[in-house]
This record gives sequence, C-alpha cells and structure tokens, in this order.
Amino acid sequence: MDENLNLDLSLDFEVPNITLQETTVGRLAGERVGVGNIYAGNYNTNSNEEREGWVCELVLASSGLRWTVGEGSEFVVETSRFKVVSILPKSESKRGQLVLNEI
Repeated sequence: MDENLNLDLSLDFEVPNITLQETTVGRLAGERVGVGNIYAGNYNTNSNEEREGWVCELVLASSGLRWTVGEGSEFVVETSRFKVVSILPKSESKRGQLVLNEI
C-alpha cells in the first residue's frame, strides 16, 4: 500500500432549502404543517432573544402544536430539526414564502 496516498474524505455539499408558501399546508418530516400569513411582528429565538421582523405561524396538523417563527428560528417536527433561513413577504403576483433548512 502506498503510504504517500492522501485521501480527502471531507464532505462538502449544500443542504437544499425547503420552501413553503403562506396560507398553505406543506409537509415536513412526513407531517402536515399549516403555514399561516406572513406579517411584521416579534418572535423569540432559541436563545430566548426577542427579535422584530417577518414572522409566520406554523401549526402541526396532527397535534395542533404551534410555533411563531422568524429568521433564525429553529423548531422540531418528529425527530427532524429545521431552521428558518428567510421569510419573504408576498408580492403583487406571489404568495409569501418561508425558506427552511433541515439541520
């Protein structure tokens, strides 16, 4: 075996974004999640810091569990953790969007 062989086993890939539209029902971790209206308001981060910005209420259909989320918020559905990357308010021709990553 060649002792000078260098293997780079690091993984370098980007996790795709998940986009949900406001006032629809989407699926996260196989569960139905209702997405409410996007509006300007206050929300708490996971470090319990209050922020102001675009917010959206999510409702887990199976249990009624609710989250008010904003950019940077994290929440768990089943065993999957999600982070809000951005919230885009509606435009004249498009519903608002909630953009997430599974972390």
